[in-house]
Amino acid sequence: MTVLILLSACSDYGLERDLGEPPMAYPFPLPLPQRPEPGPVIQVEPSFHDFGEGDPWDATTQPITITNLGLEALTVTDLRYDSTAGASGNDELLFSAEDSVNGPLPWVLQPGERREVTVTYTPTDEGDDEGALVVVSDDVGQPRASATQVGSARFAGFTTGWYIVNDDTPYDLTSDAVHRVDYDGDPDAYWYEPSGKHGMTASTDVARHFAELREYVISRAGGPTVVTGPLSFYAPSELPDMMEGSFSYILCDFWMDPSDDPSRYTIASGPVDDGIRVIVNGAILGELTYNQSGSWPLTNAVPGQVNTLVVILMDNAMWEKYVNDLAFYKDGVMVGG
Repeated sequence: MTVLILLSACSDYGLERDLGEPPMAYPFPLPLPQRPEPGPVIQVEPSFHDFGEGDPWDATTQPITITNLGLEALTVTDLRYDSTAGASGNDELLFSAEDSVNGPLPWVLQPGERREVTVTYTPTDEGDDEGALVVVSDDVGQPRASATQVGSARFAGFTTGWYIVNDDTPYDLTSDAVHRVDYDGDPDAYWYEPSGKHGMTASTDVARHFAELREYVISRAGGPTVVTGPLSFYAPSELPDMMEGSFSYILCDFWMDPSDDPSRYTIASGPVDDGIRVIVNGAILGELTYNQSGSWPLTNAVPGQVNTLVVILMDNAMWEKYVNDLAFYKDGVMVGG
């Protein structure tokens, strides 16, 4: 729109002009105030978000706001989230409709009303990740509004360090007739470990249960201990034999380059008391009982993504519990941070 303004001088203000001259005209665009559009109008913001480079397993959450900018009620009928992340089986970009706050679909947003949803990014591999939220509504001008999120991970070294949880709480080892504990380091004792995942015994949902076991350890461990050499752990014990048990946890996230051969790697332990169970990515590699040593190849580790080791140290008899010289090896040479 173009407006012509005619300027004429006024002698009362000391401005004089030859009245024979035509008035001056200056064309310029006139900014008009923004007014709500008729009907429902959807806005999804931010329409693009870059999480940047994140540390492995470091979760970051981005809120996304859905707003009705129109003059009539907006009905949101569907929310769809598609992601290129998770090709290795990990859910790196997770969408939440925040149902506990927003309620179930469909949502009816009055003019000016908004709802907030979230996308959480937890990088677990080296590749670039991208996801898109598609919001389906009755906005005839934009029935499918979208918002895109991208991110990637940075990795330095082989591990993030040892996460250690020492739980001296005595747990009953006699409540399940199927899992009777009969000797020092008896694997049946892992059924009673307090994460509720039974040490991954007979898991029916390995990915979910192992993720919950990992979260149980991480949330109680504090910061990691830098890997500078083989790890040894010791704690005293006064548990009655075979009646009660205590469980400590050692967790380590580790990374292999995409070109690495997992069969060249092992996890090894020196003598233990009373026993350990070794788990990688949810798979039980094996156990050691009292005074045994052993090693296991990391053939189920996945190159090019973050893998997780959990060692459960179990004690079911006096007087001590320990694990000695726990370490990763590649071609027989210890690897660390």
